[in-house]
Amino acid sequence: MSARRARQRHARQLAEAERRARIGYECRDDDDRRIHIATATAAAAYELCAAAGFEGCRCAPAG
Repeated sequence: MSARRARQRHARQLAEAERRARIGYECRDDDDRRIHIATATAAAAYELCAAAGFEGCRCAPAG
């Protein structure tokens, strides 16, 4: 892969990561009540749910 293509690919990856971070993740329980919003990644949302003991939590992009 050329250096130019590698830079373009890296720029696209950074833009996608920033877009995902702005979306944030909203977590709801089985009764569709909001539990919390984790701004960052799905992994962070799931980690917060696990730490809080929410087994049936649904984490999805907020919005």
